[in-house]
Amino acid sequence: VAMDHTTRHVVGAMATRAAALLASASHRVHPRRTAPPASTATPSAAARRYVHPAARRASTDEIVTRAIGFNLGSDRDEDTSRGDQEALALIEDAASVLFLQDPLRHECAQAYLALLQQISLKAGPNKLFVAYGEFFRSLRRSGKAAFADVVLDEIIAGRGNPVAEAVAAGAGPADVAPVDLAAVAADLELLQRICVSEATILKWCERLAAAASPSRTQPASWVAAASALGTR
Repeated sequence: VAMDHTTRHVVGAMATRAAALLASASHRVHPRRTAPPASTATPSAAARRYVHPAARRASTDEIVTRAIGFNLGSDRDEDTSRGDQEALALIEDAASVLFLQDPLRHECAQAYLALLQQISLKAGPNKLFVAYGEFFRSLRRSGKAAFADVVLDEIIAGRGNPVAEAVAAGAGPADVAPVDLAAVAADLELLQRICVSEATILKWCERLAAAASPSRTQPASWVAAASALGTR
């Protein structure tokens, strides 16, 4: 992304605080959420879900950290993962963003969230692969190799980011309200969690289609094309 002097100043100032705030989050395993005992109220969707995808990413040895603490490391899929539950967790993460909503308004992000919605609902192959196709085409139109690259570029642009706006106006990081710094740091972590690899998304789609009635297995040529999405 081409950055003018002001943008470079903004990103540099953000990096000083955000990288420190996110360093531990990028390497921390999020605690497993467990359902309450059977004698209590019916467990919620949040309580029933499997370990968040970010927990698996945080455990890898190939973590790559960008200046703002954004982890674009490998995302190892696990055969035991529940795509529908994890997709629901990602949708809830997106709904929890406080300031940095602009990255999620991007055409590609909207298609990504729509696909996660179909996965969370265990949609049939028809709806599932229509949503996947929309995501595939939107990512290719973006010119980026992976969805995480789209989100990262939107973060760097700084739209809707009060910390970036304050620094661009001449304020130093110490002049920014602590609540704004905390909110932006939380948003960066949420956006990082949302960016599951394209390989994992594809695996979830294939599993749901195989478990559907009637089941659906995509042609090998389609799988080969879809498997190439997200590769750098």
